[in-house]
Amino acid sequence: KGHNGSLVGSPTYTSGKVGNAINFGNNSNLNCVDIADNNDFSFTNGTNDVPFTISLWVNLTATSANGSWLISKRSALNDGNDEWQFILFNNRIRFSKHQFNNNSIAQITESPINALSINNWVHFVYTDNGSGALSSGKIYRNGVLFTESNTNLGGTYTRMNNGTNITRIGMPSWSMNSISKLRGLIDELAIWKNRELTATE
Repeated sequence: KGHNGSLVGSPTYTSGKVGNAINFGNNSNLNCVDIADNNDFSFTNGTNDVPFTISLWVNLTATSANGSWLISKRSALNDGNDEWQFILFNNRIRFSKHQFNNNSIAQITESPINALSINNWVHFVYTDNGSGALSSGKIYRNGVLFTESNTNLGGTYTRMNNGTNITRIGMPSWSMNSISKLRGLIDELAIWKNRELTATE
């Protein structure tokens, strides 16, 4: 759909799970991929959330001190741009959706602990039915349902913003910092809006 990312810093292409992958480096270099804001990456219709799915292969070469950001679209400034983030945090895979006009409220879907594996390709998928209910989000690892908890933090979550922040791969979308960068490779990233993939898919 013409959503071409821009390489920031010096990520490189290397052999991946399928063809080539992007290698963000096992170091503190500020490497990421930025994609311009577009409604295709905002999973709300302005009244409610809509179904969506995010899928990717990850090969970590090391963990980062403050978690490893896979892909995100938020600002953390409570300025109407907080939307969502998909991260590896405290040895879990976590997806968070941030409340419309109130970033102190979020809905968190998490896997059990020990989700991570170093120097191995792992397939992670987050699906969402768009209802905003606690059961709306699901995490899969290597094709198997891998959700441990769904939690509202700070209040009752209803829907996300449609913000103007970039979508960033490999680092937080609001901050270029090495303590949260992905150390490793990402391949076959795919996003579906208005579609919650089934377990079979």
